[in-house]
Amino acid sequence: MEKKLIVDPELLDVIQSSITAGVNEGVKRAIEAIEAEKQLSNKIKYDNRIRNTKLLLKNYRNFKRHINTAIYTEEQLNTEETSEILDKLGIDVYEYDKTIVESILKSKKRTEIIIEHIDTILAAYSLRANSRNDVELKRRSDVIEKLYIKGEKMNQIADEVHASISTIKRDKNRAINEIAILMFRN
Repeated sequence: MEKKLIVDPELLDVIQSSITAGVNEGVKRAIEAIEAEKQLSNKIKYDNRIRNTKLLLKNYRNFKRHINTAIYTEEQLNTEETSEILDKLGIDVYEYDKTIVESILKSKKRTEIIIEHIDTILAAYSLRANSRNDVELKRRSDVIEKLYIKGEKMNQIADEVHASISTIKRDKNRAINEIAILMFRN
């Protein structure tokens, strides 16, 4: 024979309320943890965009120099054998892995694509700055051009625009944030 357990209805209500409250609290904390993780992920993604934008701008002139000093064109790479190119450069063919050399030689094309993208974004940023009646936006655009395209120093820019170095740094950082949004839209 089975014994039936008789539970006080008030006690049953307390147990059910406790279970419901516990489940609700658990769900609430799980949602909060998911939101915090999502915010952290977005912050990391945003920080990477800012870091990448700074690196691209900082190396802009090096990229340009690489394009202008690369010896071989894409057509030459497609028509000549790697061994012929290495031979013309006076490099012992057997010392280098062909795939590594081909990768290095083809980097010119990738660099051209990067420069083209940077130029397009900076042109759009400059156009926006020039089309608006916003003195600060125009100054930020000028700071980026002078600092990264022309290679001027911060104190030189500060003297030219009659502003403090801290203002120029602030303009640079704000412009980089704005450019990062244009450069990495999603």
